[in-house]
Amino acid sequence: MPSESTTSRITSNVTPTFLRTFVVNGVWFNQLNFDSLCKTSRLELAAAFSRMGHSLKVIGRYRHKRPPLVSIDPRPLLLKQCLPDPAGGVFFQLQLLFLAAWEILKKVDVILVDHFSMPTMLPFAFLSRAGLIRTKFVLDVRSSPVDMFGIRYALSRSRYHLCIRWANLFYDGLTVITDLYRRDIASRFRINPARIGVWTSGVRAKVFDSARVDRARVKSIKCRLGIQNKLVLMYHGVLSPYRGLQEVVRALALLNAQGQRQAVWVILGNGPAASEIRSLAESQGVGDAVKLIDSVPYGEVPDYLSACDVGILPYPDIKWLNMNSPLKLLEYLAMGKPVLLTDIPAHRAVLGDAECAFYVSDNSPANIARAIRNVAQRKDSLPEIGRQGRQIALNNFTWERQVENLLDYIANLDRRKGK
Repeated sequence: MPSESTTSRITSNVTPTFLRTFVVNGVWFNQLNFDSLCKTSRLELAAAFSRMGHSLKVIGRYRHKRPPLVSIDPRPLLLKQCLPDPAGGVFFQLQLLFLAAWEILKKVDVILVDHFSMPTMLPFAFLSRAGLIRTKFVLDVRSSPVDMFGIRYALSRSRYHLCIRWANLFYDGLTVITDLYRRDIASRFRINPARIGVWTSGVRAKVFDSARVDRARVKSIKCRLGIQNKLVLMYHGVLSPYRGLQEVVRALALLNAQGQRQAVWVILGNGPAASEIRSLAESQGVGDAVKLIDSVPYGEVPDYLSACDVGILPYPDIKWLNMNSPLKLLEYLAMGKPVLLTDIPAHRAVLGDAECAFYVSDNSPANIARAIRNVAQRKDSLPEIGRQGRQIALNNFTWERQVENLLDYIANLDRRKGK
């Protein structure tokens, strides 16, 4: 497998002159709730747009308590959902209809939408394709429907497929999160790949930088968790039941049974699998080696990453994860942390054959335990190995690079429509 990142092969040829002369004013409509799910990509992309002299207004909703986003610049516009779904979702879409009309009157350049909001914008998209308004419409797909079962999954999947087909027919463009996703959609829906843009997850290099963290705070975290003189594994983000996290607990239990207790696992975040992981760790006799910590403000995440030795991504080799661009992987790399991870296309696309990647062939507990032992033997050299990962992140995966990719795509929408 080549070491060159798949994403780096599709990065734009945007030049500094282009960025100075082509200024984009955009709006991004999202129906997902900002009080229950992480929206880092939305907020960070908008912030990078602003830093680069452009504008991207994020519009979303929240159900209960307005999330504390005072430090985010530009601040998203979040609308309170007072009604339960589906009525709440319908009312939110009606609000978006009026907001879109207002933005179009202000001559906004481009409106990005998720697949929930895609049908709502169809009347305006027709006007755009007819040349009656200057605003362009782009469907952005970060993920297909996941973590659902039964009738709910069937309905979500049908709506998702319908929106992809409609976007191909009536929208100016379509963007996805990885090149593998682009190829999958192009094949399944018979869309010319040239019509589909790619921008991936990114990382803010000045925030995720080990040289900028407060060493006293990192030391305090280590003391509080009791992880000094240990090999510290790290996982952060949403705790989903289907990402191999339980297998890491079982791997630690295997090591424990062999008398090897040098590794601890710090898990930062919450989600539906949190209670299962905690119970499993207790039943496997490794409760002391698995440290579950509730979510912390985004600005504190680098402190916790700095307290660890290696990130871990034990994802199974399944289609929807392979079409993903793991934000946490880029944050580990930017912090100069090597990563223990499964050998799947989503991970190879970022790291290739890089030395800072400790691959396992699959996420079985035995393979993970073997990899942990291998990492432990190289503990003293991990900081040196991790420097390569930071360079990979800086070269290909900053949010500014993703803005460039998206700007290049937007600038060529008229040409892509005819393909």
